[in-house]
Amino acid sequence: MKKLVASFLVALLVPLFSFASLTLQVHEHVLKNGLRILMHEDHTAPIISYYSFVDVGSAHEKPKQTGIAHLFEHMMFLGTQKYGKKEYDAILAAHGGMNNAGTSHDYTNYYVNIPSSNLELVMELESDRLVNLNLTQENLNSEREVVKEERRLRVDNNPIGKMYITLFELAFPNHPYYWPTIGYMKDLNTLTVNECQEFYKTYYSPNNTVVVLAGDFDAGKALTLFKKYYENLPPQNIPKLEAPAIPVQTKERVKVLKEPTQSDVMMMAYPTPSAGHPDMYALDILSKILSSGKTSRLFKKLIYEKQVASSAWASYYGLKQAGLFIFMVRMKPDFKMKKGEEYLFTEIQKIKRDLVTDRELTKAKNQILSDFLFGLKTKNEIAENLGLNQIYYGDYRHFFTDIDRYNQVTAEDIQKMAQKYFVKEKQNVVYIKN
Repeated sequence: MKKLVASFLVALLVPLFSFASLTLQVHEHVLKNGLRILMHEDHTAPIISYYSFVDVGSAHEKPKQTGIAHLFEHMMFLGTQKYGKKEYDAILAAHGGMNNAGTSHDYTNYYVNIPSSNLELVMELESDRLVNLNLTQENLNSEREVVKEERRLRVDNNPIGKMYITLFELAFPNHPYYWPTIGYMKDLNTLTVNECQEFYKTYYSPNNTVVVLAGDFDAGKALTLFKKYYENLPPQNIPKLEAPAIPVQTKERVKVLKEPTQSDVMMMAYPTPSAGHPDMYALDILSKILSSGKTSRLFKKLIYEKQVASSAWASYYGLKQAGLFIFMVRMKPDFKMKKGEEYLFTEIQKIKRDLVTDRELTKAKNQILSDFLFGLKTKNEIAENLGLNQIYYGDYRHFFTDIDRYNQVTAEDIQKMAQKYFVKEKQNVVYIKN
């Protein structure tokens, strides 16, 4: 077994081939009310994954209404005029299903994984709650408290959560990306039923939704069901997101938080282009070289060799309208952040000064290829990836061309990206210091 593993690792270090031709058969349809449907048949197991992507996130919120997009992620499980409170989850569970949801800056998604014999049941439930949600004061009050408790857990009583929020506030002044997806407590306290109804009627509409179905079904029969349950739902006039342009940063921004922690922590972000920009591919590969695995540069320098940090990582974070390249260093209790910064910036300067090695570049590309292949592993992951690419880029096919774009990145591209974006006056830095 060990020899097989070793052989596999050696194979991973050969150069990548082009995977531009790797694709899946997807049936795409747009109903007359604007609902976009993506279907991928896979009959290997009698199960389906059903995703509904609503093209609305926290960036679409109004000031003083922050958190309403995430609140709706919760409200959507509280019943309609047809199905009472808690019936949605109970019905799916009784038929062997599992479901969940998530909210981001740019979109909200809901999914169901269930035996394929229940496809029509899922369509009936999902189409019903898309337009017939029971928005009552009682439901608002109960979910408001759930979301507030979630905020206390993830942010108010979590120093790292506070750092993330502060980092975005520094990086995106006067832009909807400024406020957190979970919202501000003062806004959660004052949201009204009327504001929720307005938000729901504005954004929860078939022409603002992408439904992705993957698994064991017949596409022709499924399309008939889609028309039965969705085609008569009325479309809405979806307002265009009018977000101000993000100005070019010309001065470093720094914030120190006073939090009870055992060690110093730093988060730092450089502004970068949005998801899908040509620079994204080199930046993503660079993040792998810096912090993916125990042979990555930050791990080797700060954790293994110098032994001053308990964790150190870097990541490119792409959004629809902008991006960030984020670093984080958590020191060991006996070391101050000054020493960690010294080693971090030494590694950043090396990337700017010297080309990464062929071995590092090939390894990073193969890690990304591995991530891509794992994204094809299950019906749930296939459905999610198709939907994300449709929401972010307007075309699910983007998923199948990404690998070839990554494969074209050179060591010179990596160096140019570091020189272009890792500039002191563009740093947004948040500290927790003992």
